[in-house]
Amino acid sequence: VLTSPTGVAFLLERLEAAGATGIPPSVQVAAVGPGTARALRQAGRVPDLVPAQADAAGLAAELAVQPLAGKPVLWVRPEGASPVLAQLLEQAGARVRSAVFYRTVPHPDCREIAADLVAGRFDGILFTSPSTFRGILDALPEGGLEPFRQVTLVAIGRVTAAAMTAAGCPPGAVASRPTADGVAAAFRAAFGPAPLC
Repeated sequence: VLTSPTGVAFLLERLEAAGATGIPPSVQVAAVGPGTARALRQAGRVPDLVPAQADAAGLAAELAVQPLAGKPVLWVRPEGASPVLAQLLEQAGARVRSAVFYRTVPHPDCREIAADLVAGRFDGILFTSPSTFRGILDALPEGGLEPFRQVTLVAIGRVTAAAMTAAGCPPGAVASRPTADGVAAAFRAAFGPAPLC
């Protein structure tokens, strides 16, 4: 089970270091969404499952109807990922091994972006994960939620929207799918119709 393009890259890197040429054909691979599926295809592997709802709950729901009882499942994940996916798979009878392959750390540019946000240089912001939201939030001055209230916030999906809402910054819109079209539609919904001259 792969939940990000980064996870795909790290898994393939580890396999190559171990002398493997890729994920064995006998192993079924599930990708959380289109970005992760694209990373797999670029590496020469077509995913066996990509859920219609591109998040952990959607992935778990579609995996749960598979014959998982007693099957070993490897979940490649970042440090700090919610345990919900593993819990749902275990409820379906899978023997889940959760492997931390990487850690998400804020980019040094987060401070500059936060300063630009405080200075009012943005009209809208798209957050693509809870960690991208947290990276900017943590870089803001103490008690810095006010700059978020001055811009239109869009979340790429329900998980990111939930993290934003829990922090007191609910998004103005949530993309129906984590794609360019889905994000564009969310921004159109958040900003409303273009003003007439």
